[in-house]
Formats: sequence, C-alpha cells, structure tokens
Amino acid sequence: MKPLSFSLIFIAALGAQASTRDCASASSPTESALSELLRSNYRAATTIEEIPQPIRTALFSLIKYDARLANPTERFNPTDYVDSRFPRRRFIAAGGTASSWFVYYEHGGRAYTRRVVVFTVKAGAAECRCAGRVDTDARGFSDLQDELRRGLVTCNPCDPSGHF
Repeated sequence: MKPLSFSLIFIAALGAQASTRDCASASSPTESALSELLRSNYRAATTIEEIPQPIRTALFSLIKYDARLANPTERFNPTDYVDSRFPRRRFIAAGGTASSWFVYYEHGGRAYTRRVVVFTVKAGAAECRCAGRVDTDARGFSDLQDELRRGLVTCNPCDPSGHF
C-alpha cells in the first residue's frame, strides 16, 4: 500500500508541476503578477468598501453583467437560479501595496468559480495585469498563496471581453 500511495502522490506532484509554470521564477507579465502575491506584504481588505476606489472602478468595469459584489457574509447567487436582489459574485479577500492590488472572489452561475484579478496601480489609476481562476476552495489570502504555490491558480492576461 505504501508504494502505491507514494506513487500517486509523486504522480500528482508531477501533474501539478507540469500544468503550471513556477511562479517564483515567473517569466511572463501574468506569471510575474501572480508571483508578487507570494512575495509582497499586502495590506488586507476584509470588505469591498476597504478596497480603494480606483481598484473597485477597474474591477467593476471588467464585469459585464451585474457588476455587484457581496461582502463575505452577505447572500449572493451561487448557482444559475438567480434572485435579482442579490449579486452573482461574492468577495473573499483583497489586498494591496502602493503599486499592486489583488481581488479574490467567487462567481456564481452555471459554472461556479473562484477568480483572482491582479491590478497595477500607477498615479492613482488601476490597470488589470492578470485574471485567473482558482481551482480549489481557498478561503482567504493565505489559502490563495498556498494554492498558488501548488500550481492551482491559472493566470491569463486581462481580456476586457472575458468573463469576470
């Protein structure tokens, strides 16, 4: 039994390693944006209202339908059964430095997902650097960092026509 367990763990580790690039040695701008989440000392935001206005404006401009975000303890629509009184997205965590911010949230619908968006801040304006999907149930910033180390966070260049 032990050899089988070791083999499965080894294969799983190889699969995770092969599916993503090492964010610590990031070579593309999107990988660099995610790798900053491992290195930076972010100031945490625990509610949407604590996220600076330029970041909120940039995020909401990317969201095409129902650009509302519920706070962590508030009700939202996690499935495709929609009650229009509640948003389709719920804030999980956010944090930032003077030059970079991330927002991590869950997105309900037919395909429930968790998403992270990383922004660059220059002269008081925010620009989307990277948008990704988190493939596990990371419940906060430290969990998000753990999943990033394990290769369970995808990162893509921000595409305004994409799904946020």
